[in-house]
Amino acid sequence: MRLDQCGLCLEHKELRNSHLMPKALYKKLKGAFDGDDLVLNQSHDKSSLYSDFQVTSHFLCSECELRFSRLGENAVVSECHAGTDKFPLLERLKSAKQFASIRGERWFNPIQNDFPKIDCYLYFAASIVWRASAWPMAKNSNQRSLGSRYQEEFRRYLLGEQGFPSNAYLAVYVDTDEDIMPKVSFPTSSKKLGYHHHIFYIPGVKFSLVVGENVGEIKHLSSAEATKAFFISYSFKKHPDYQFMVRELLQEYKPKGRLAREQNV
Repeated sequence: MRLDQCGLCLEHKELRNSHLMPKALYKKLKGAFDGDDLVLNQSHDKSSLYSDFQVTSHFLCSECELRFSRLGENAVVSECHAGTDKFPLLERLKSAKQFASIRGERWFNPIQNDFPKIDCYLYFAASIVWRASAWPMAKNSNQRSLGSRYQEEFRRYLLGEQGFPSNAYLAVYVDTDEDIMPKVSFPTSSKKLGYHHHIFYIPGVKFSLVVGENVGEIKHLSSAEATKAFFISYSFKKHPDYQFMVRELLQEYKPKGRLAREQNV
């Protein structure tokens, strides 16, 4: 540990060696799948290799680390995909009542279905996107992607000083494929007309957070359904994201180490 300003509470305290993506996610991957065969895709040098590398930095104090775990991570990580027949969030959606079907995707209002832990999903998504934006090291992060205004709004929300930002909306996509691809990704952000779109993955779940004045249809759905979060069941392998990912990995990423040797056999 070392003494410095905590990124969240801004107080000078002993800082922990914080993880950009929760350490518990890597433990879950290694426990449910073959931990020796986890593949790391690095965007900064377009490489792929076998590794359980985790991005860390002295960034948060113990109290703020505990806040992230208690208000978001513990609940969400416990419900994501963890191998064969272990996907509590998907099981919940199977018995839920949808309010819309859009391009083959089933949309659920978590409030109408009495889903527990809705606030945990909002908090978890906000914590990951804010963490990437505020992260002190640029490598393998999405630094300053929220912009100064929203980065401060999210920080204050995460600290409990204000509510969830008014111009932010969350869609939680739950994979229904029989052979779910175990995937953890750092947040990526793209600028759209009137808003920013932030996406990241944990096993079996895609988080899609839109932030801005003109976010489109989800703002109207949020008003009509009286919720800031939606849950959607979908097939990742039938979604354009999957085809994009496959093309990118095959065409742009270069295998290294044991992965390269195995592909050349």
